[in-house]
Amino acid sequence: TWSEQRVYAAMPALARGRFVAYLHEANAWAPDHLSRLVQLVATRKLQWASSLRVLTDPDGRVVASDDCDNVQPWNSSAGEPSNDASAYLLRTDIAVRAARAWYARPMEEVPPPIAFCRHLHAHFPRTDTTGAYTLYARLEPSEAGEHRSLKEGRAETDRLDEGRLPWRKAPPPSVGTRMPGADG
Repeated sequence: TWSEQRVYAAMPALARGRFVAYLHEANAWAPDHLSRLVQLVATRKLQWASSLRVLTDPDGRVVASDDCDNVQPWNSSAGEPSNDASAYLLRTDIAVRAARAWYARPMEEVPPPIAFCRHLHAHFPRTDTTGAYTLYARLEPSEAGEHRSLKEGRAETDRLDEGRLPWRKAPPPSVGTRMPGADG
């Protein structure tokens, strides 16, 4: 929502730590989500990093792995890099400098999460992914269409990449697996 983006924009100015992470109210993180991201950013001296995500039902069971929309830094099947900020960890100085990108107007062609992601890639290119599916994005029953479009996007990704998924560093959890911390 628009108010959520404003909170994301203001939050870095209040942060006292070395890193900023965003978490949408419908999402959850695996217990090791933040530690993996912190280790990656710190050891590789990155500006920011992201994880991969799985879609879960309201009870926290895996519906699908997202191998087409949230595959930072590779472009998705829609031609965009990842745009789920709940997957990101930024150094605080980078989050402060990038905060203005959250103010993309909601009526513009590009939604704020995509504008923010584009801004990060354009201005802060030292990034990578953990390659682990540690972000759980909960789908409500009314969002079944998103799951179908994800399947179509995955088919397109497989076609373009000939089945190679370079962002994966670990296999995704199996469909139906209940994810720890993803309870509805």
